[in-house]
Amino acid sequence: MKENTVRSLTRAASDRPADLDTLAQNWQVARIVVMCRGAGALARQPQLGGRVRGALGQQLKHGASEAARNGRPCSWTTPCALDILFAAQGRLTAGLELPKPWAPALRAEGADLRVRLALFGMAASWAGEVADALVRGLRVGLVRKGGGRRVPLDVSDREIAMQAGPGLRLPADRPLLLAFYTPLSLRAGRQAHAEPASLIASLGNRIAGLARWHGYRLELDRGRLKGEAARIGALAGWEGARQTPPIHARSSRHGHVKIVQGTYGRLILPAPGETLARLLELGADAQAGGRTTQGFGAYEAIPLPPL
Repeated sequence: MKENTVRSLTRAASDRPADLDTLAQNWQVARIVVMCRGAGALARQPQLGGRVRGALGQQLKHGASEAARNGRPCSWTTPCALDILFAAQGRLTAGLELPKPWAPALRAEGADLRVRLALFGMAASWAGEVADALVRGLRVGLVRKGGGRRVPLDVSDREIAMQAGPGLRLPADRPLLLAFYTPLSLRAGRQAHAEPASLIASLGNRIAGLARWHGYRLELDRGRLKGEAARIGALAGWEGARQTPPIHARSSRHGHVKIVQGTYGRLILPAPGETLARLLELGADAQAGGRTTQGFGAYEAIPLPPL
């Protein structure tokens, strides 16, 4: 690759229209799974994904170009993984940056911690570099609250698997349960909320952005999607919803501190129809809402019996 090839490819994707079915047929995910022995209790900490993100970024810097280490586009012929995962690669619209092509999700498996990291589209080519950096970052350790000493994790296994197509197929004519096992982060201005209609609208933007990493411009009827989001949102309902305590998230690059909150729980949706069912299939891989690179918005989608 020559310099800025990735940016050129994401820009060129705007000339290749595709519907949701075409995107789903060409959807690619590299899935990295790392198991950490005896660390399952850490999954209860909603800020853990941000700490994993920080540990990964620190390790990727060691193998990055000088330009990328200083916040500029990577100058190498084949861009480094730090550039691919952490740098801005273009815009979906004038006011909306392309989403970063990756998302971690953390959960307990018995006494152990399962760290899953997904790379989307062309970013999957960097899976080996990212997996090695993730293992090193976990072994060096995660920073404690307040910047105290690091907590090293005991990595017991690592797996890299390639997935073609969405990981599941959802019926369009049955209610769905979305079980969020990491917090969903949605905002309106400065206010955190968990409105189902906003979830649907933001998921449309996220999948449209990740389509560029697959070489396509996703064609969605935005007006129709907005109407469906309002209709389904009015009928949807949360079960057992609870908010996380306020999380103080610090940007290592800019030094800014933001207060972040999210919502755990089970969201029950009426029969979604074809378009939303396809979006939710891809969203189960991509995660939903904001702060996905900090591990937010991971869910399992479960079809329910017809009403």
